[in-house]
Amino acid sequence: SHGNLQNHTDIHLSRDFFTTHRPVARSDTYVNLREVSGRLKLPQGEYLIVPSTFEPFKDGEFCLRVFSEKQAKAQYVSSS
Repeated sequence: SHGNLQNHTDIHLSRDFFTTHRPVARSDTYVNLREVSGRLKLPQGEYLIVPSTFEPFKDGEFCLRVFSEKQAKAQYVSSS
């Protein structure tokens, strides 16, 4: 467990993290679209949102918008 990520913006998550923590949600069929959206109902907790490009090892720019029906906090965590 990596514990509480709050106030830590320089965390590098290893492959181990992704093999021991299963996704709670993912986008539908993985297609090469400019925009992907989804509606989820998740229990209260900490979640890591991982954007990715359609083609492996390609850089990309991302705009992430999160709408919440209840108060929510978000924090940017560097990918480098």
